[in-house]
Amino acid sequence: MNEIEYITGQDYNECITKLKSLYGNNFQPIKKRFVNKGGFLGFFQKEVVQVSYVVTEQMPSMFTTPVFRREPEKDFETERDKILGMAKGKIPSPSKEINDEQDASYQKILDEMKSLREDISEIKITGPADEEPDTIIKIRTLLEDNEFSPAFVREITDRIKKQFSLSGLEDYETVEKTVIRWIEEKIAIDDIDAKELPKIMILVGPTGVGKTTTVAKLAARYAPPVRNASAQKKVHIITIDNYRIAGIQQIETFGNLMGISVDCCTNADELSQKVNQYAPDSDLILIDTIGFSPKDLAHINKMKNTLELQGLKTAVFLAMMASTKASDMREIMNQYDIFEYDDVIITKLDETGCIGNLISIVSEKEKKFAWYTIGQRVPADIETASVTKLSGMLRGFATNKAEGDNVFPAE
Repeated sequence: MNEIEYITGQDYNECITKLKSLYGNNFQPIKKRFVNKGGFLGFFQKEVVQVSYVVTEQMPSMFTTPVFRREPEKDFETERDKILGMAKGKIPSPSKEINDEQDASYQKILDEMKSLREDISEIKITGPADEEPDTIIKIRTLLEDNEFSPAFVREITDRIKKQFSLSGLEDYETVEKTVIRWIEEKIAIDDIDAKELPKIMILVGPTGVGKTTTVAKLAARYAPPVRNASAQKKVHIITIDNYRIAGIQQIETFGNLMGISVDCCTNADELSQKVNQYAPDSDLILIDTIGFSPKDLAHINKMKNTLELQGLKTAVFLAMMASTKASDMREIMNQYDIFEYDDVIITKLDETGCIGNLISIVSEKEKKFAWYTIGQRVPADIETASVTKLSGMLRGFATNKAEGDNVFPAE
């Protein structure tokens, strides 16, 4: 009895081509699945397709030496009857006496044939190995269109396959709603306003993401004038971004308009001195930092040393632009890990129509969304992050359309 064997390829068609070159048409594919291959220490692995199969020619007969071509349904029944007949003495045996050892051998072959028939029956239920149910294909396409990472897409589609039966997959609306719920479960929110405000908030992130404008928006959010007078707080801004003269002028202009002091520090000693000066009677100190490429590890580490404020509790927020592609976002988050941030601020959310990259990588890194900015106005265009609004931006999900239409309502 031939055993189930495996072959791998870039896709299903390549696997079938390989099998045909080895066995012609004398094979039966059973299942396909995706597996990771290669890599080094768990990195750079490549996803390939693995197909299980059995060879359907030259399977040995117990009664004659010639080989035969296996026909799954007919031959199984024929061989079963022959084997049972031989065991009972109803048909001649090649040997005149069937001993206990032969009986055990026949039973083993029967068991193997039964197992193989079950595998083939499963193929009939699930359909051809190179096809997936339309619902899974449609969901995968939606996730890819929303720019979710390949790992996230694979996780969701695998979860669908485990949770839904074939008949359940026919109810597309239910599957889609379930997928949206799973996506929302991945979105972690840190509602800063719902807890005690950090005394010192530091914004870090790459060049050009809008950190300075975001600092101004946060300052205006918590400093006078505010809608609720009882919520007024004493706020100071400190910038260490002395590389950009225009950046210093910009934050000073914002500070003058809001009646908030702005100080520029050029080294760790100056920063520590200013923070200690303002800390006793301030509600919030916002620190704007220099933007560096995530590849510029030397300057990132130097800035980390500058921001070491001994004896003071700080909260670091990583600012990233919404349109950053998933792979770059992962690199940014990895390189800025040295700042031990827990939350991210997403800037320029209004400038993108895809948020799969955000949800994929932020959840992968087990971080939380704090705020997102949706325009240039200070302080209007900054909002506390919301699961409903983020999931409402998903494109193409029919059951999500009503929420998405109200994410950025017209004024």
